[in-house]
Amino acid sequence: MFSSWLVITAIFTTLALAGIIFYLWIKRVKLERKTHEEFTRLLLNTQERERKRLASELHDGMGQNLLVIKNNALLCLKTPGLPQNIIEKLNSISDISSSTLSDVRSISHNLRPVELDRFGLTEAINSAIEKVKDSVDFTLKSNVENIDSIFENEMEISIYRIVQESLNNAAKYSGASEVELRITNEIENLIFTIEDNGRGFDVDTAMSSAGSGIRSIIERVNLIDGEYQVRSSPGNGTKVSISIPIERTSKRLPVKLRTSAGLFHKTGEAVLKHNLPNQSKSFIGREKELLEIRNLLTQTNLLTLTGSGGTGKTTLSIQAGSDMVDEFRDGVRLVELASLSEARLITQAIAAVFELHETDGTNFRDAITNHLKDKEILLIIDNCEHLIKDCALVVNDLLGHLPGLKIITTSREPLNIASEKTYRVPPLSYPAAKKKYRAKDILRFESVKLFYDRAVKAREDFLISDLNAASVANICSRLDGIPFAIELAAARVSSLTVEDISGRLDNRFHILSANRSVSLPRQQTLAAMIEWSYNLLGTKEQLLLKRLSVFSGGWDLKSAESVCAGEGLEPFEVLDLMESLHNRSLIEFEEEKYRYSMLETVREFTGLKLKEEGNDEKYYSMHVDYFFLLAKQAHAMYDGPEQTQSHEMLSKEYDNLRAALASCIRYEALSSFGLRICGFLLKFWLTRCSFTEGIYWFEETLKFNIADDSLKAHALQSIGLLCQGRGDFDISNEKNEEALIIFNELDDKMGILKVLNSIGVNSMHIGDHVKGIKCFENALTLSRELGDKSIIGSCLSNLGLAAFDHSELDKSQAYCEEALALQREIGNKEGISSALNTLGNVSFELGDHNRAITLYEEALALRKEIGFKEGIATSLGQLGFIAKIRGDYKKALLLNEEALAIRQEIEDKAGVAFSLCDMGIIAFERGDIETATRLHEESLALRHAIGDKSGIAASHFKLADIAKENGDLAKAEQLCMDSIAVYKELSNPVGVIEVLIVLSSIALRKNDIETSTHKLKEALGYCRDVKTKSYDHEILEGLALAHKAAGEPAISVTLLAAANSVRERIQVPIPLIQKPGIDAAISELRKELGEKEYEKAWQSGKSLRVEEALDLAAEEVTA
Repeated sequence: MFSSWLVITAIFTTLALAGIIFYLWIKRVKLERKTHEEFTRLLLNTQERERKRLASELHDGMGQNLLVIKNNALLCLKTPGLPQNIIEKLNSISDISSSTLSDVRSISHNLRPVELDRFGLTEAINSAIEKVKDSVDFTLKSNVENIDSIFENEMEISIYRIVQESLNNAAKYSGASEVELRITNEIENLIFTIEDNGRGFDVDTAMSSAGSGIRSIIERVNLIDGEYQVRSSPGNGTKVSISIPIERTSKRLPVKLRTSAGLFHKTGEAVLKHNLPNQSKSFIGREKELLEIRNLLTQTNLLTLTGSGGTGKTTLSIQAGSDMVDEFRDGVRLVELASLSEARLITQAIAAVFELHETDGTNFRDAITNHLKDKEILLIIDNCEHLIKDCALVVNDLLGHLPGLKIITTSREPLNIASEKTYRVPPLSYPAAKKKYRAKDILRFESVKLFYDRAVKAREDFLISDLNAASVANICSRLDGIPFAIELAAARVSSLTVEDISGRLDNRFHILSANRSVSLPRQQTLAAMIEWSYNLLGTKEQLLLKRLSVFSGGWDLKSAESVCAGEGLEPFEVLDLMESLHNRSLIEFEEEKYRYSMLETVREFTGLKLKEEGNDEKYYSMHVDYFFLLAKQAHAMYDGPEQTQSHEMLSKEYDNLRAALASCIRYEALSSFGLRICGFLLKFWLTRCSFTEGIYWFEETLKFNIADDSLKAHALQSIGLLCQGRGDFDISNEKNEEALIIFNELDDKMGILKVLNSIGVNSMHIGDHVKGIKCFENALTLSRELGDKSIIGSCLSNLGLAAFDHSELDKSQAYCEEALALQREIGNKEGISSALNTLGNVSFELGDHNRAITLYEEALALRKEIGFKEGIATSLGQLGFIAKIRGDYKKALLLNEEALAIRQEIEDKAGVAFSLCDMGIIAFERGDIETATRLHEESLALRHAIGDKSGIAASHFKLADIAKENGDLAKAEQLCMDSIAVYKELSNPVGVIEVLIVLSSIALRKNDIETSTHKLKEALGYCRDVKTKSYDHEILEGLALAHKAAGEPAISVTLLAAANSVRERIQVPIPLIQKPGIDAAISELRKELGEKEYEKAWQSGKSLRVEEALDLAAEEVTA
């Protein structure tokens, strides 16, 4: 009995152990399989990421560079008179670039198909099929349904590779005469089938072969949880069927092509939840708009998307519906009304999308409400504007009976139903006009992304590069970011360059048409799109819209009433009519500014209408009259306490003022207004530093026969002022001399005074200080005689600046304080800022850096208030200089970079050179010799170009400092000698001081203690003559090092301590590049004297007043 029990126990134990072993074996196999799958998945994903990176670098990097090389070669070929050998080389470069570019694109495409990222999975697969068709000798049939936006990115890549490898296998191994490929969307699964009539193969053998193509495909299928079936045998062809599960919650639901009846599909018992059309082109941007639409629909049952024609209301509503299909239990339906011409067909169109019919006892309206009474559904009703009132009645009725119904309508005006919320669809974001852009800068704008996407479809090798970025930006800007217009423009790249398209946009209604046989006529050209909206307007609305086209950049109610009323329109009607036009999406309204505007495309269309009726000159003339008076009013305010308001008024209406000037040039009857408007805008142009534009308008208006000599002379003098601002001092003097002849003949003292001031400024810039000061003094005498406080203040400021440049600090301060008092009295902010600025310079030279900062900051605030760009840059540069000497190099660099950007924008050549020089000083003091050299050389080149003698001298001694640090003492000394000669010629003692300090350090490097000391004492003498304290610490340090070199360590330490006290008081640390030398000298002196004697000498130096220290420093150095 016992033995039996033992046997049974042994059996069960053995079975249990076997079970455990089997379980562990199974678990291990599963783990190994899972590990293998995860490794394979990781490997494939890593491969794809690397493929994508390499493809991107090849296509966007090397490909773009090759295209630039090719285009540059072709541009060079257009140069007339090239030698034949150069032409041959350029042609060779172009051919090689084209061939290499083709190879790069082919490799890039094989690594990662560009269509997959740009256009989606469906287009990528179709592209792969077309490429195979071109390279094989068998017939390839294909049927690929739309499968975009179903899968996540990694799934899409796997599916694409499965199809690609299947096609490659068929091409390489099938030996077939016919191959058929099908991809269908079967609601829950994607079904992929590829079948051929070729040689076939043994499935078991192929599946066990490590290198077989079919095995690689099956491995990918397993990784995405798909199922497969392979049927093949030798001589009987092959059929591969793959089923991939569809997860519908991860991405936007795909919109499926409708049947010819326009209704939803059925597959077995399953019914798709929408009838949305396939958006055949990729959807660009609009993330913000989609989110706002979704949020608004939570607050209302009726949302109307409004906007002008072509803004993409239909596309946006369909995409919104696609995104929200799963949020409505019974789905989404689209009703299109564009082709309907009768109101009675609206309910019929709605019923048709639900396959509803009238019966004996039920009409369409009842059939709809009965069918939808228990449903939760989103209805999109597209293009309501031409049937607006009847649409409103139908929608209101449906919403009143169907609580589960939500409706999105698209229309160019609201339905005006009580529960309605409206959302105005904006244009796509677009770059600002007439700015310089690089390719990477503009690709963040939605309109540019759309243009690029559509342009690539028109021409596969299209690229946005730095060469064409400005033209692309101009296209998108001038087309107001309107998607429809941008798509039409992009389609033209198949036959025109973007530069050609940009240049032809003045005739946009001719160039922007589409060959779309399936589109409605109003959707085939830009003009037809706008004409549709225009024809829906009443007579008075059309009249007003045409007249509003004379405005540019917007208008307010007052200007609209003044310019547009008359001949069929009363002033009191304008407001209501503009409200109606706004509701119909033909004009925009900014509530915060209480200002109206019109898209440029609509403006051009309505302007053509105004011209067709023959009334254009009349209303442009009324527009000129209105803005002539506005400019005159602003000019009268400019020199007084209302200067800021004057500047704001002109800034707000500047586009209209430009348009008025253009009208004065276009219509000869208005030409006399042109010069006067220019005169009113002169100070505005000078403040904004719009020198080139101001010169253009003056010169254009002067082309007419101007009978008024005074007006002509003031125009010439104004051109002289604008040329001066641009740094063209010779041309400025020519224009001033021409004006002066006329002013003297007319005995026009104000004109003479202005010319004297302008010539004085030019003279100071080119280094003729004697002539400059004489002009300023004569101008001051005349201005006191005329009694104009603003002009007196300006003359005093000019004299104050001239005195400062001569280091006559007391005289400069006196002039500027008088100027400041006068300008404060009349409230001239620009004049106040100029006086403050020079007083800041004086305070700096006197060693009161904190007061200088206060004055500079007050000047900067005023200049920002009135938009005085040149002045803003000057103040920023001065604050940057103080930050630099105080050791805050980061702040200094930021302030100087900001100043440089402004000066480059306004084309202030002298200012640009000044900023580059200051940035070079910062780089030098931080020890970045290479950058410092480059910046100073750029500055010097500019200064040579404009003849700035003082600037050239400054650049020379800064480059001397660099040469000294590089050990080239001979070059450094020569540059200093060149510089000091110019400064002495210009009577610029501050410049002389700075050069002497550099010469001293050069001499000390050569161990010439006597010369070094002599140069510093000479510099000290100049400092005492002009009463500047800005160089006390540098002179003390230089003499301290000279005494150290001469073997006088105690005096050296005393002087270093005195210099250190000065630095601490004015908060100016030793520059980084000099600090190691000073620290090393102090360390050596400490060792040489011993701690006790060193400390005694240091304390002695700290207790000295600056003058005492300088007197000690001036004692003879015993070499």
